[in-house]
Amino acid sequence: YPGRVFDVVVFNDGERWRCVVDTEGVADADGLVDLTGKKPMADYRHEQHYETFSAVDLMNYSVNIYDDGNLVSIVTTCGSHGTHVAGIVATHLPEEPEMNGVAPGAQIVSVKIGDMRLGSMETNTGMVRAIAAILDNKCDLVNMSYGEPTTTPNSGRFPELCAELVRNHNVIFVSSAGNAGPALTTVGAPGSTTGELIGV
Repeated sequence: YPGRVFDVVVFNDGERWRCVVDTEGVADADGLVDLTGKKPMADYRHEQHYETFSAVDLMNYSVNIYDDGNLVSIVTTCGSHGTHVAGIVATHLPEEPEMNGVAPGAQIVSVKIGDMRLGSMETNTGMVRAIAAILDNKCDLVNMSYGEPTTTPNSGRFPELCAELVRNHNVIFVSSAGNAGPALTTVGAPGSTTGELIGV
């Protein structure tokens, strides 16, 4: 089951691709949908614009538009962990400095590797796309809270790309060491099994 299906109108405003997502799905007697109250959205990284599906679910979403407007990715979160970590790192409250994060005002790039169809489990495709996003956005430091057991340390496409990211692009890559154990799977991959990563 793919979940809800939305109609999306995509256009180029002369500067960038934009879209309007019909989240209500309600047409009039002539089969027309009034989208005049919807603000057109661009890629989140350009304008940090998000919308909410409804007042009932209160689930926010943003968009990424690819392939000259032929593909729209509607992005939601799988959970609150990333937001929690981002707050610990970069919260910046000038009026309440005691509430600041450890690097107040640091710029955060959120990259989703979890697939909601798999209970937010990461996929290799998602992780490879994340490496591309890290390079596209010229990130200096990566924090990844995903991991799992492995029998082959420093092996596989993703560890190879991580090593390239660290060695060739001077990116610091921190990954969770794992929450399992004791015994053979106490620490997980890639955080504790990939030489170039810092496992915590």
